[in-house]
Amino acid sequence: MKSIFTLTILFSSFIFSACEEADLSPEKQILGDWKLISSEALLHLKDKEPEETKSELATKNLVMTFEKDGTYEIKVDDRNADVNMVDLDAFYLNNKGTYELKNGILEFKSSEFAEDITAIKYRVAFNNTDAFEMEVDRELYLEMIRKLVVAQWAYFQTLGKTQDEVMAELSVDLVEFKSRSKYLRVK
Repeated sequence: MKSIFTLTILFSSFIFSACEEADLSPEKQILGDWKLISSEALLHLKDKEPEETKSELATKNLVMTFEKDGTYEIKVDDRNADVNMVDLDAFYLNNKGTYELKNGILEFKSSEFAEDITAIKYRVAFNNTDAFEMEVDRELYLEMIRKLVVAQWAYFQTLGKTQDEVMAELSVDLVEFKSRSKYLRVK
């Protein structure tokens, strides 16, 4: 009888803990501190060999903090290091702002850069509750470039072209683009 009671309690606690984990939405999963463990990019231009790069950012102790109020902060402990600015993560070193995670897309809006270049978007996938990946593909990359073209439209108008023509020229040689960063929870 005592063993049946013990098994019932163990089974009940297992069921409740499984329900709690299943109820953890990505919006709640992202909360906390996350350390960059790897970052790589692939750039393939027409008539060129694809170029793969691995960022040194993972060695610089880059930590992102996501708060419940929709704010984020990114810090790099090694501020004197020579950081290779090859990927989109490098753009956001030591800054803060707001973020939104919706339908698998994480959008950062920096409060420390000009408004027209503040939004960076990533596709996000959680591997478990303690790890996730952020990725930018060709489509997201071109969407961000389009925002920059619109923001700098006064300059591009001097070329006598439409926004679509400018984007066509900027994207025609871009066969493939992919940036992937992996993060682990630190607390």
